[in-house]
Amino acid sequence: MKRFSAATRISIGVTCLTLSILLAAQGLGGNSWENIGPIWYETMIQLTSTSDFKACARISVQVATTHGAAAKKAVQAAWKKVGITV
Repeated sequence: MKRFSAATRISIGVTCLTLSILLAAQGLGGNSWENIGPIWYETMIQLTSTSDFKACARISVQVATTHGAAAKKAVQAAWKKVGITV
């Protein structure tokens, strides 16, 4: 089994996070600062220093729920595409 350095794991995680934001924005369409931007901002301010990517996914879906069914569906689908099911 190949082991990855901490820097590699962080880099992969940041890539997954960035991709999930992009995919959610594409799923919602329109202007990202009007639809996905507020969802990710509200998500980020709820994270703590011990939050992991699964927690980020869970919180972002909870926040997206307050923005409507389409937002929740887009955020869940985005996380699923990067390998995190919420």
